[in-house]
Amino acid sequence: MRVTGGAIAVTAGIFGTIAAVLTLIIGLASAFEAERAVQISWSEWGAVVASFSTVFLGAICLHARSVAAAMLLMIASVCGAVVGGMFVAVFMALTFVGGAAASIGVIAETERLAGDPAGGALSDHPSLFGSRDGSQISDKPRFTAAP
Repeated sequence: MRVTGGAIAVTAGIFGTIAAVLTLIIGLASAFEAERAVQISWSEWGAVVASFSTVFLGAICLHARSVAAAMLLMIASVCGAVVGGMFVAVFMALTFVGGAAASIGVIAETERLAGDPAGGALSDHPSLFGSRDGSQISDKPRFTAAP
C-alpha cells in the first residue's frame, strides 16, 4: 500500500503541476487588470511549488520506512489545494489520498515486521500460513541446513 500511495501521489502531483502551471499562465494574463495582481501571482506560484513538491514527496514515499514523508505529502497537498484554486485542488485531493495510503502502508508494514509474522487478516487462512493451532501444513522442513 506504501508503493501504491506513492505512485498515486506522483501521478496526481504531475497532473497537479501541469494544472498549476496552466493556472499560473492564465492567471498572469488576467492579473494585469486586477487590483491585487501581486497577491494573485504569489498564490499561483505557491500552488506550483506545492504541487511540484508533491511529486518529490510521492517519490520519497515509494521507498520510505517512516510516516514523516507521507505526512509531509499530505500537508503539501492541503497547501496546494488551498492556494491553487479548484483546478489544482482536484489533483491535490488525489495526492492527499496517495499520502494517506502511503502512511497506512508504512504503519502496516511496521506492525508486520514488529510482531505479526503473517501480516494481519490473512493469518487465519490455513493454506497460506499453516493451521490455526500454529502447526505447519506439511511435516517437511522448509529449509535444510547446509552441510
